Amino acid sequence: MMVFWYEIKNVFARAKYDSVQYLKEHKDELGIAKLDDVSMGDGDEKFVKKLIKEAAIKVFGMMEPYTHDLANLETPLEGFEWDVTYTDEEENQTQNCVVFRMIETETMSTTILPLMENAIENALVNYAIGKFLPHNNIDGGFFMNEYESNHSDLLGYINRRKGLKRKYKMF
Repeated sequence: MMVFWYEIKNVFARAKYDSVQYLKEHKDELGIAKLDDVSMGDGDEKFVKKLIKEAAIKVFGMMEPYTHDLANLETPLEGFEWDVTYTDEEENQTQNCVVFRMIETETMSTTILPLMENAIENALVNYAIGKFLPHNNIDGGFFMNEYESNHSDLLGYINRRKGLKRKYKMF
């Protein structure tokens, strides 16, 4: 079984940082960046958390076909959990996490796991920023395009997760 978990406060912190870096380039008619007016702040955490949840549900939608057998395990598990305490293999607990689980196939290519993990995190962050910025009259199209790219990358990684070998020779 593969488990991908992300602490929600860390995803929010990264979204906050990435949005500020983007907004440094967005200046008003006087050439001054309006970071205080439009950037994510601690007061926006509840709204951004809702956006991260929307992104997580969309990401899980791609992974869902590979989670059906989780219900048949000795201890049945959910493929997607939101705002839960995650306990890792060493019994360390982390609170307020989003957790994705998938069944690992016998021919699983382990080299693809870090790529999947990175694509999921990037999708969560880019979706949150892309949906947050328009609420402050800033175009979030760049981040939504990045989200779509992360989404298609993740779909490609999910489809490539099997380390299949060719059964024929190419001449």
